Amino acid sequence: MVANNLLPLIQVGRAVGLHPFGRGTRAAALLSLACFGALPLFHTPGLIASVPAFLIGVWLLRGHLALEAFKPMRRTR
Repeated sequence: MVANNLLPLIQVGRAVGLHPFGRGTRAAALLSLACFGALPLFHTPGLIASVPAFLIGVWLLRGHLALEAFKPMRRTR
């Protein structure tokens, strides 16, 4: 099972140079952990602040998260 999961990662990494655990993955994981793991520890104020803090964090890290990849492509005539 480990070979079935790791072998494609190695193949794609060597052939194309893509790696699934780059800067964006780490940024998303840390942002989620901070907003939905640490802030709710402060009970009600933390729960209320979690979603806005996450949205602000996503906006500030939009370059690292490569959110422009989801922008629709414009057709040229």
